[in-house]
Parts: sequence; C-alpha cells; structure tokens
Amino acid sequence: MTDDIRSTSPAPGSPTIQLGQQRVPGVLFMREKSPSSGASYQIQDTGREDIVHVSTDDLSQSAHIRDLLITQIRAASSKVLFCSFLFADEDIVQALCEAAERLQGGVYILTALGKHLRAEVLELDDEVDAQTAKQRERAQRHDEHLRRLARAGAWLRSAEDCHAKFCVVDDACAIVTSANSTKEAYEINPEDGLALHQQFVAREFGRLFAHIWQQLTSLESLPGVSLDVHSLPARPDLPWRDLSSVSDTHAVTTLRRYENSLLDAAVQIIDHARSHLVIATYSFIGMEDHPVGAALHRALTRGVAIDLLVQPRNHIEAQRASLAWLLGLAPGQVSIYGHRRTHTKSIIADDQAVLLWTGNLDAKHGWSDGIEVGVVVDDPSVAAAVGRWIRNVMQRSTDVALNAPSVHELAEAGSQPPLPGDWELWLPPKTDIGPLMNSLRHHAVELMEAPGQQLLRSADGLVMHIKVDNDRRRLDVQRLQETNSGGTGSARSRGWLSGNVLKICVSPLPPAQQPVRNRKRQRP
Repeated sequence: MTDDIRSTSPAPGSPTIQLGQQRVPGVLFMREKSPSSGASYQIQDTGREDIVHVSTDDLSQSAHIRDLLITQIRAASSKVLFCSFLFADEDIVQALCEAAERLQGGVYILTALGKHLRAEVLELDDEVDAQTAKQRERAQRHDEHLRRLARAGAWLRSAEDCHAKFCVVDDACAIVTSANSTKEAYEINPEDGLALHQQFVAREFGRLFAHIWQQLTSLESLPGVSLDVHSLPARPDLPWRDLSSVSDTHAVTTLRRYENSLLDAAVQIIDHARSHLVIATYSFIGMEDHPVGAALHRALTRGVAIDLLVQPRNHIEAQRASLAWLLGLAPGQVSIYGHRRTHTKSIIADDQAVLLWTGNLDAKHGWSDGIEVGVVVDDPSVAAAVGRWIRNVMQRSTDVALNAPSVHELAEAGSQPPLPGDWELWLPPKTDIGPLMNSLRHHAVELMEAPGQQLLRSADGLVMHIKVDNDRRRLDVQRLQETNSGGTGSARSRGWLSGNVLKICVSPLPPAQQPVRNRKRQRP
C-alpha cells in the first residue's frame, strides 16, 4: 500500500501573524458614537431678495429646493429650461408636465437619455453596484418620467457628459443647485443651491443652456405620444462667447473645451482667503496634482484654516489618499467632517465670497472636460448664509475622520472585524511565504466579498482568493495576486481583520507530484 503523506495539520513551528496593530493607509471614517443633537436646521437668510439660498436637510427632511423650483415652474409664462441628468422625483415631473401642456412647447429638458444614463444613477449611493435593486428601480422611474414628459409636450435632449443641475425660467430666474431631481435629493440628502432673481444672470445661464442644447447634445426625443430616442446629426461648430458677469454675481462653467471659468473661479476664491475656508464636496479625489489642490496648499501655507465636509467613502482608496495628503500639509489647520448623505458642493472664503457649483473636488471630472455650472457671489451676506448652512451640516456629521488608523483603533471606534479569532491560512504548494509574511506584518488585511468569491486584500496590494472553512477555522488560499489597483472588481469590503492570529501553512504537493525520494517505497 502507498502512504499518503498529505497532511491537514500545520507543520510544527508554522509561523504566526498577529493582526491588529497594522495601519490602514489614508483617511477612514467611522460612525459617530454620539452624534450632535444640539444643531437644528434653519433656512438661511441672505438678506437679499434677488439671491435666495435654498436647501434640503436630512434633519427636518425639508423640501425647500423642490418647493422653490415648483413655484418658479408654475409661474412660467413663456419657457422653462431644466437640466438634470436624472428625473426620479414625482412632484417636479408633474410640475414640468403641467408647464409643458400650458406653454405648448416651452419646456426644454437636458437629461440622460438611453445609453447616456449608465452609472450616473449611482452617484448618491455609498458603494457603486450597478446591479442593486435600488439603482434599477431609480433608472426605471427615470425612464417612466421621461415618457410622461414626452407625452406632455416637453423637448428632451442629452449630452453624455453633462453633470450640471440648473433651471432657468423666463430669462428672469436661474436656480443652480447640487441636487439631482430625485426624492432623496429633495428630501433627505444635505443639498443646497442659490436662486438668482437677476435678469442678466438668468439670460447668461439661458445662453449656456441653448449652446449645450444646440451644439453638445447627441441624443433627442421630440414631443410626442411616446419616448422616441434617436441620434442627432453632426452640426457645424459655432463659436462660444464666455459667460459674462454683472455686479457681484458671476456665472461660471466647465463647457468641455469651450470654457473653463469654473476652474479659474475655484482657484481665485481659494487664493483670496486670508483666514478661513469652508468647503463642501461629495468627493475629494486627485487634488494632490491639481490646480485646485495647489491653491489649497498655498492657502494652508498662508495660515488659512480649512473645514472640509465630504461624504465618507472608505471603499474609494483615491479619496482616502487625497484626504490624507490634505491633512499632512498642515494637520493643525485642517478639519474633516463626514456626512453619509451629503451631496452639496461649495467653497466659502472668509464668509466674504462663495462659489456654489454642481461638480466635485475630483481631478478627473468637471474641471477641464464635461459640463458643469456654478455661481460666484462676492457678497458677505450671501457667503455667510451658505457658510452657516454648511457649518450646521458639519455639526451634525455622521462620521469621524481617522488618519491612518490601526485596525485595532478602527475596532475600538466601532468597526466590527470579520472572521474573529484564530485561523489557519493555508497557501498553495511551493508558495514562498517570505513576501506574504512581510506583507501581513506591515499592512492591514481586509475581507472582501463578491458573488461567488471571498478575498483577503493586504493594504500593499496583495490579494488572496480564499475559501473559508468555519468548522476547521481554516482559510484556503486558492490564488494569490499582486496588484496596484486593488484587483477586486465589484467586491465589497466586509471590514478589516483585527485581533486575529493567523498561522501560516503551506499545503504539501499531492502524492503523485511528490519527488520520488520523498515517497515511501512499497514492498513487492
């Protein structure tokens, strides 16, 4: 008979790794254990009739933005221009349908049509997963609303890279807001905007809308009994005149290659700050090598304090790194606040001037390409009103920022580590354990899950595809890979391993693959 020397027990003296003190790179957010209960939502008064601050708030679930939009749409006497890549709010759609029927062709809508919808519907979610029921339902609602708008007589067009959110009514009022046309944006997410009852400014935003409509759209659905999306033919490239300013109000935009006044405005307002910047953004990515990031660096060098409100997204490694970069420039001057629903975007310098826009502090989107809009107001009363509202959201932050925390610190802050206790980590035969041991000793380990697979990912990019045997407390590594980009596809984090002792074991070769000298001979 042949002796099977394959063992299911670790070899004597198998090395072990204690997990818990390893640090997770970048800024991570953990839920506030004692969220502030003293802050109360208030509509902020700008002290002006021609510029009104509007907001949505998670505390009161106010519908201030929606209410003002509907009021303006119902008052329209000639035309409504509405830009939002998503239409999933029943009340706004109803108001636009009524206006289209009343004005007989005076409602023009820039939105995502057909293939342009794609992942834009995912922006407000904590993690991107295009297959979730929530996103499918939102996309379906968007499509149904477009069909209603078409039947009511609205004109529909789509530019693939248009992320702007604004509305112009009768060349008399322009509303710029961070909010998409969704129930969540109008009732739950911290969102805000400015309603500009200034004819010149409204006309400038109307001119911008017309240029996008005529020159930059590629899909269209004409008013009719049904939604009928078709491609638009190529059109002659017409010249564009940059947006003009009046008094203390300046319309700005990113308009593909035509205009980048939004970038100039962001840099200028940061450069003008002498003591304090209040900044709100959905994402903060890639600022390290970006003109806006350079302006932030200059501000910190001047001694300017920065309060930053951002949505916590621990699964976005680039955001964790960018936030750590900002903190590292001047730790004593930067305060970071996390709110799980915030979607607002603004920069306030010394409560003297404010930029409110529709993009994000994301180096890859909305600064040199795409379509975004914003408005700069050089008025202390308006800037202070927006600043008060942002600070109010900061007071009610849902998450606390931790810079390069250890896994043990994350656990103490409330994180629930997966796979608690001691485990054996079994590696494929002939695996050189040296690189693995070095990785595990110095880098935190994260459990990732995706349909049909589980992964262990070290913070230095080592990925182990594993099979979990809970009964034997054993993790069998099916495959190892090294990647700088994560290599985890759509896998979602289940947390960082903490308090674990991993015994590192290497599986022996099957008997048939054993060298002859290592096999026991059979007697004839």
